[in-house]
Amino acid sequence: MIRHEIDDAFRRRFPAQHPPGSSDQADRTACVIPVRARGYQAENIPQHLPDEWFTLLSQASRPKFLPRSPQTNGLRRAVAVQLVQAVTGMRMDGAARFLGIPTNWLGPFPAPLHPLRLIFQKKPYDLADALEQLAEHIAALPQQVDYRQRRESFQPWNLSTATWNKICRTVPTTRIVRSDDQFRECSSAFVWSLLTGSEGKLAPCFLPPHSPEGRTFTQQDSKIIQRLSRPPDRTWKAVADLLRQAAHRNLASWERRHQQRRSVSS
Repeated sequence: MIRHEIDDAFRRRFPAQHPPGSSDQADRTACVIPVRARGYQAENIPQHLPDEWFTLLSQASRPKFLPRSPQTNGLRRAVAVQLVQAVTGMRMDGAARFLGIPTNWLGPFPAPLHPLRLIFQKKPYDLADALEQLAEHIAALPQQVDYRQRRESFQPWNLSTATWNKICRTVPTTRIVRSDDQFRECSSAFVWSLLTGSEGKLAPCFLPPHSPEGRTFTQQDSKIIQRLSRPPDRTWKAVADLLRQAAHRNLASWERRHQQRRSVSS
């Protein structure tokens, strides 16, 4: 009941846009597909679309696939926002905040989160139909994940010293990086992204008291994150596997605690 009241208050704070077909249709911050019940909730949308979802979206566009290069991160973020808008009617800024995206990311291209570029809304692309197919895929998933709850629960999370020391004993990280502190921060962000379904660069700053004043989020090394995501050799794969195992353990522990709380409250 309390959660329902909070959601209602959030939607009042960030009211719905005009429905498709109205005078706001030309607004590129508006949802490109009709706003309606779709079989999933806004909470079921992660801030960073899984590769499987983004591949489906790309290949559902006809006759030309939507691009999937690193330069399309803005499209990937905008699609997550669109999926939230499609079931809530929120404006783009409200949906972005719902997903935990910082306000200073919003702006015209090439801002980190910008309105959908017109090129993707015209032939030979078909973004609207691709979004419809992705929404149907999400609605049909056998188990819906509450990513909003995960973002809230793991908001202050960092990789523990004990876990990090165990990883370093198993795979000496000095073989692959020069700065242990930087590698640890990126590793923490990598695990956090697996736990929350969000981009690692939005992970909480590692050990804030020792960080530059005013720094809130992780300062990532893109090469480290890329090698953890797609290990180029056995050493990197060993580290990535250990980090994925740490994410699995943390998530399993959190789910058990969450289930126990639900059992007590019921």
